[in-house]
Amino acid sequence: MMPRESHAIIIGGSLAGLLAARVLAKHFDRVTVIERDFFPEKPAPRPGIPQSRHLHILLTRGKIILEQLFPGLENELIAAGAPRLDPKSIAWFSPAGWATHFTPDPDDLVMFSRDLLDRQIRRRLTENTNVHFLEGGTVTGLLANTQGTAIAGVSVRKRDRQNPGNINEENLNADLLVS
Repeated sequence: MMPRESHAIIIGGSLAGLLAARVLAKHFDRVTVIERDFFPEKPAPRPGIPQSRHLHILLTRGKIILEQLFPGLENELIAAGAPRLDPKSIAWFSPAGWATHFTPDPDDLVMFSRDLLDRQIRRRLTENTNVHFLEGGTVTGLLANTQGTAIAGVSVRKRDRQNPGNINEENLNADLLVS
């Protein structure tokens, strides 16, 4: 008898879901990210990420963590057009007025759109053969194990990208569910 493949399901393909997929890919045979939206082919806003139109930067700890998970990501962002900024050239304006100057990072900062960051991370995850994306999917319910004592998966309603009126329902079993 062949051993059963371990499976983790992540509900939501936001940055948190993408990073969870990267970490879980080391521990599960298969990782499925269920996302309600369809991911754009190029960096572009999508309905599920309303703050994507804001400019983003990574401070030191964020850069360190993302570089550990995705070596070379900062250079990929720069190659894709993200400019480097001198932290001393940044002024912060809030409802209280101009903030006092501070240096959040001794190194240059990289400024990018959330769309670009998400796209680069998704591209890197698709290179990992055990991470799969279920786009256009809405989780409609949780599945219990046979004893009714634990969550064993999800029910998903999936729209077709080419024909959004074409909807399929399926149940996905999992050893771990992240929401």
